[in-house]
Amino acid sequence: MNIPLLKFFKARLLLSFFAFILVILFWLGSYLYIDNRQAGLRNFSGELTRVQIQYLESTGYLQKFMLSGFHEPEFYISGKQQDIDRFLSLQKSISTDLATLRKHAERNNIHADKQLENLQRLSAQTITMGAY
Repeated sequence: MNIPLLKFFKARLLLSFFAFILVILFWLGSYLYIDNRQAGLRNFSGELTRVQIQYLESTGYLQKFMLSGFHEPEFYISGKQQDIDRFLSLQKSISTDLATLRKHAERNNIHADKQLENLQRLSAQTITMGAY
């Protein structure tokens, strides 16, 4: 294979330069793609952590209600008590956030749909039981 154009030093130099540019562009494209995927995963992880913190906070309100809130006479009259109302409010927020997380998981190809669906169903049950 004898290519006459490659006999010239200038042509070989230009060919090498363009080959190097292609390699750099490929590397840059790969880097940007991977960085974008990592950003999506970091965002998903942050949202999941926020839901976990909300859950722990709501559990604290439920414990406060179980320890002292149900003793308040106003609770038996109106059915309202600050700690249990905060618990139920956070549970509603958790349910909404879990639905958002499911969408993010699907968009980022994170195979956690079943687990998130189960958590969302349990959260909805908690809200329903708390409404009685």
